[in-house]
Amino acid sequence: MEKIAALTEHYQKTYELTFEMWKQRNRVFLVLVGTIAVAALLTFRVSDAKPLLVKWVAKYLGLSESELQMSFPYGLLQTSLMVIIFYLMMNLFHRAHNVLFYYGYLGRLETEIRRHLHLSEASYFFTREGGSYWDDRKKSKFRGLGLDAVKYIYMALLFVLLAAFIAKKLYDDFHTGTVGLGLVESVVAFLTLFYFVQYAHSSYRGDSDAAVVPKSAPPDNEINAEFTGTLDEYVNKHTGDLTSSLQRNNFKNVRIASRETVTNALSPEGRKVIIEYESGERREERTFYYFEDSKGEKIAIPS
Repeated sequence: MEKIAALTEHYQKTYELTFEMWKQRNRVFLVLVGTIAVAALLTFRVSDAKPLLVKWVAKYLGLSESELQMSFPYGLLQTSLMVIIFYLMMNLFHRAHNVLFYYGYLGRLETEIRRHLHLSEASYFFTREGGSYWDDRKKSKFRGLGLDAVKYIYMALLFVLLAAFIAKKLYDDFHTGTVGLGLVESVVAFLTLFYFVQYAHSSYRGDSDAAVVPKSAPPDNEINAEFTGTLDEYVNKHTGDLTSSLQRNNFKNVRIASRETVTNALSPEGRKVIIEYESGERREERTFYYFEDSKGEKIAIPS
């Protein structure tokens, strides 16, 4: 029970960390979009934006508008905005990647906790972030399509804003003869787009049931000191959970290929079970040995 308590406590703390990271990702995305929008406005509508910007800065700092109009470092501001956009884009990728990683980790924790609690496949306990979410998402193709579209809309919006601002800024730099600044900003632009591609790839690959719901159904070595039934009853339960889990994770033609009696130093009488299943186009098998030690503890050992 202490192990289960430690697992559930770790699960709760991981969920809280994931939720906080999720909120940070959303805030960074909004700040990034807002910064790009401001930078694009300052780049595409220079004649309209510059007087407004000068007026706002003069009012905020208590300076003369006429003096500030002549000395305002407009180019430096645009370059600074490009660097800030790069930082925010890198930060967005980091937050988004961590959110998806933690959700995948939560899904695996749920599977491990359920295994220690000896829950059946029909139970919904500890499936919130993994199986239940994706099962519900698959029930309605229309709703699933809408949820899938959200990430693509976000990526498209961000790409259009980024590409428009970067293209116009670099064009102005080289067109006005500021080649040195243009080369520096080209490097910043390349790094910004690199992290955008990383963000898009991570969002595409990580937001899926394959990434969150564990596919490797067979568990590792398991010692069950709480099971009070016979060894054969334990074998039936364990293999039943394995085959159900394999089928639930879309492995095909799952079956118990063989079952025989074996002996070893742990127990004078044990069981050997071979489970076969199809993974893609390949036929695979897993072998498990089951024993009961002198204390009555049931042991499952994968080969």
